[in-house]
Amino acid sequence: MSNLPPTLLNLIPGLTYDQIRELYEVVLERIRFLHKAKQMAAMRHLNLYDQVYFEHHGIKYYGRVERMNQKTVSVVVENPHGYWRIAPEFITKILVSEEQNSNSVEVNEFLLPKVESDQLRTNALKHRKAKKQKRENKQRKKKRSR
Repeated sequence: MSNLPPTLLNLIPGLTYDQIRELYEVVLERIRFLHKAKQMAAMRHLNLYDQVYFEHHGIKYYGRVERMNQKTVSVVVENPHGYWRIAPEFITKILVSEEQNSNSVEVNEFLLPKVESDQLRTNALKHRKAKKQKRENKQRKKKRSR
């Protein structure tokens, strides 16, 4: 049943409450360390403006890495247009096929058009402005209703 060594399992019943709390803190620290190492390893294979895809509720979204945050990766999705922050473990990098021409990338019969980095930045800025405008409009409506 358990993957723990029997000697460790036999030690636990003899521990005091304070010792168990201390053991809990050590285990929690180790879990956090392993999680961070996993995130860093997943992020290492990504670069800015890489073409990537991820799945959300069974739907695959294709886009480009716009920003590498400390814990997440910001991805601009073209169709439907959007901006996502995703944990790097859930992102798959799309490899450019040598056989394809320089204007497209093959992904299981799906061709994703290349977008120049300036166009990508422009799209991201438009998205941010639209989000800000929407937020401001909501705040104005709240003030009016009071």
